[in-house]
Amino acid sequence: MARAERRRSRRSLDTPEGVVRVCNTCSKTKPLEDFVKSVDRLDGRRHICRLCHQDRIRSRKYNVPLGWYDVMLTKQNGNCAICDRSVTECPKGVLHVDHDHSCCSGDGSCGQCVRGLICGNCNVTLGHVKDNAALLRKLITYLESQERLSQPKE
Repeated sequence: MARAERRRSRRSLDTPEGVVRVCNTCSKTKPLEDFVKSVDRLDGRRHICRLCHQDRIRSRKYNVPLGWYDVMLTKQNGNCAICDRSVTECPKGVLHVDHDHSCCSGDGSCGQCVRGLICGNCNVTLGHVKDNAALLRKLITYLESQERLSQPKE
């Protein structure tokens, strides 16, 4: 058996359900498809699962501890902090990390201004109004008080 083949066989296991691997971070056995793709690996996958990889990215980007996302998701009962939409109803099954852009502009955070987890729709809405509470109050007033210009069909 070639050296590379021995290395591959130690890291991945063929089972009746398919090829599985143990994640180096969470130590869970998962299907090979659940691991991050990599062109420089023999089997095309890294040794960290996608969930752990995303956790590392969030930790660095938003300056929060590893595992923070799962703790917040549990605290929020698996729902958006604003509209209460379930994470299972969200595209890709994830909620976005929301932070105060007046504290940390751009695509990251100091960690002190992280507010919670929100769905994509709420994230986009906050982005459009630039986290401006006064503008949001005006939008609510507009929605609640505006008369319809057209007459309803009879």
